[in-house]
Amino acid sequence: MDLIAQMLIGGGQLEKLKNEFEEFSNRIFHIPINTPKIYHRNNAKVCSYGGIFENNKIINESLNTFENNKYQQDFFDYLENLNASKIRDKRTLKDFIKKIYFKFFSIRARKNKKILLDPSKPKAIFFCAWFSNAYHFTFEAYTRLIILLDYAKNNNLYFYIIAPPKYRGFHKYYDWFINEILDIEKINRDNIIYLDYQNYDVKNIYFCSNPQCNTKETLNAINKLKQNLFINDFNAMGERLFISRKKSPRRYLINEDEIFSILESRFGFKRIYMEDYTLKEKLNHIIRAKVVMSIEGTSLVNGLFMDYKDSKLISLRSYDMVDHLPIFASMFKNIEFLPIICDIEEKKGDKHLWVESNLSLKPQYLIQKLKEYEIDEI
Repeated sequence: MDLIAQMLIGGGQLEKLKNEFEEFSNRIFHIPINTPKIYHRNNAKVCSYGGIFENNKIINESLNTFENNKYQQDFFDYLENLNASKIRDKRTLKDFIKKIYFKFFSIRARKNKKILLDPSKPKAIFFCAWFSNAYHFTFEAYTRLIILLDYAKNNNLYFYIIAPPKYRGFHKYYDWFINEILDIEKINRDNIIYLDYQNYDVKNIYFCSNPQCNTKETLNAINKLKQNLFINDFNAMGERLFISRKKSPRRYLINEDEIFSILESRFGFKRIYMEDYTLKEKLNHIIRAKVVMSIEGTSLVNGLFMDYKDSKLISLRSYDMVDHLPIFASMFKNIEFLPIICDIEEKKGDKHLWVESNLSLKPQYLIQKLKEYEIDEI
């Protein structure tokens, strides 16, 4: 089910929109937009990968998307039931050791538990599943954080902030983008609870539903990032950027070198690898760009930081990609979303081919589309 359909379920919204489409004199369509809401629970559980649970079942409003909660519920159940009798291989043995260590031996975990179980100390969680994805974190988690901090200020609350895991491999996400966001909000590190490999019982917790398509809330967060991370004398790469996914293990362009040769020689594009930059550096490259091209997904989302009037966001996508990007791009009055349909070259995955599969693009079709989109040759 695509995002628009999911947004319209319930309340007769789908039927209402259908009637508006059939009424040709009507030129305004009332597509409902997420209105974020703050929730409070006196007793709940928190999964180390995000999400709030009540009676061991996920609270849907704490998730990132409208999709089913199978991934997070399965992970919660796995951790909840993991014990010595469940050890079957090296993976479960490793997971069991992590669970025991963080439950009984980690000083930080014991400190976390004490704070989380104290009903006199309000807590707020601002991340959910996919926190390792810069798009979800900057567009959704950060927006949630701002909403919760404003709520705390207006209600004289002093939150402990529940943050993603930081141990071992997770630390890189803090280096890449999480620390910069925490710094913008001037959050005292002593008031941050870094979750570990546990399902935690928690008392007095607040969380915000997903503001995914709410223009007011999302743009507030994005503009705040721009204002705080902008560097006046930054040496930007260029005004036309091709964001490569060549370093990604999936959903990359098979014939990228051939395509980029055309982009560079005839249209003046520069190739950039976002993995090589901090959030601040990424943002400053993109702000100064007028045209950004990439395969649809997190890489392309970076283009939504473009600041010039009449910026162009060129999406390389397969025919069955979800509709998130066109919806998000529509929130930005200065950005035109321009798709180029690619072929699926290497099919991977059963359910969502667009997530895993690698693409290819015919050179002549690329040139044709760029001309249609008024991208002049140099």
